[in-house]
Amino acid sequence: MWHEDLTIACEKGGFLLRGGKLLVVSADGTKMIADHIPGGTNPDANFIQAILGREEVLAPFSCGYDVMLLTEAAWKSASEGGAPVSVAELNRPLN
Repeated sequence: MWHEDLTIACEKGGFLLRGGKLLVVSADGTKMIADHIPGGTNPDANFIQAILGREEVLAPFSCGYDVMLLTEAAWKSASEGGAPVSVAELNRPLN
């Protein structure tokens, strides 16, 4: 059976998703299996319910705008050979 593994390395530890299970490793090597994670939300269903007037939008435009700025900074950094790009420099007023 095929499955995808994901590793996120941070300054003070990391997260390993293996076979659908999340392992949290701290900087000192302490390991914890996160097996009691509450369910999340469904952004697509929330968006539809918001259009129908049944729910408040959980992810406002400003959240999407921030993601767009971060993505744009990543693309600009890649096009400049990996040079750091400040998201703040890309932030511009919306018209």
